Amino acid sequence: MLDPTRTRGPRRSTLLVLSLAIAAAFVSGAAWAGDTRLDDANASTAKAIALLKAVPSPVAELDAHRKKAIDLLTRAQGEILKAKGE
Repeated sequence: MLDPTRTRGPRRSTLLVLSLAIAAAFVSGAAWAGDTRLDDANASTAKAIALLKAVPSPVAELDAHRKKAIDLLTRAQGEILKAKGE
């Protein structure tokens, strides 16, 4: 038998599930678009590291800065990989 207190509109739980599905689709699309930029960033840091390693440094003080830059770029690569979920 029909319940007169129940309306014919969509149920609250149906709207919630639909909203969550749309949000999940948006987030996954944004993550996929961000992957190409993260790949570019990773390639750029790899190139910078290779260039820094190829630079001869006759002065020990300058060599310390070069090594620090390589270390920081290597750490940045690790953070990029974490951002990608790898």
